[in-house]
Amino acid sequence: QVLLSVDAKQAERVVAELKVMPNCTTLRAVSGVFDYIATVEADTIAELDRWLDRIGQLQGIDRTQTLVVLSTKFER
Repeated sequence: QVLLSVDAKQAERVVAELKVMPNCTTLRAVSGVFDYIATVEADTIAELDRWLDRIGQLQGIDRTQTLVVLSTKFER
């Protein structure tokens, strides 16, 4: 999961750019300090690192924070 803080004036553009990234499988708008949570999938840590760099460089993204899911304790 990647938490994204986005410049509101560029949010539509950021969403459109994330939508075409094949490794960004879900984007959710959220309340709080961050504006969106993106699910980014990768086969390796190196690949994930490349995608995170690419996302962080998008114009309009002010800040990111990455959360790596280690395991699922339960799912409904």
